[in-house]
Amino acid sequence: MSQAANEREDFWVITRPVGEGSALTAADVTTSAIALGDSAFRYLSASANPIGSIARRQFRTGEIIENTALEPIGRVAVNQELSLSVRSVDMPAELEAGDLVSLFHLHDSRNQEAPTPPVRILSSVFISSIDRQSSNFGGEVALTVSINRLDVTNLLAATTSGRVVVIRLNG
Repeated sequence: MSQAANEREDFWVITRPVGEGSALTAADVTTSAIALGDSAFRYLSASANPIGSIARRQFRTGEIIENTALEPIGRVAVNQELSLSVRSVDMPAELEAGDLVSLFHLHDSRNQEAPTPPVRILSSVFISSIDRQSSNFGGEVALTVSINRLDVTNLLAATTSGRVVVIRLNG
């Protein structure tokens, strides 16, 4: 009986944060031997292939993939990943991959122009990755976000003038 309770099977596990609506890639998942007992039927066995499936919800690193958490392969991905250059002072220092943020556009006033109020570009934006290595030299951080493909042009337009400010969502 003890041996049956500790029997391990291979299941798919998330290796890095994945945003809702994103297609899973080989870098997002790995298999791991896990003892799940009677609840094993709820999770995606290693015999299935999740690559190309669409995440129905946000995933954190280390999560075992539930069978109901993925859309079938062949569905069109809702989200696309976009890399932005953001000033390190325009985002929280403790921001991590997997966090949700709001993005605001600040127009830089020039030649005595009247200041314009900040404009919210997007809310509940999923942070896919952060590269702070270049921030030591120029103060810029490479921020990769996963956003709805319909919002890509609005976000790109906001980067053409002024700057993008990142606000971390809490709660």
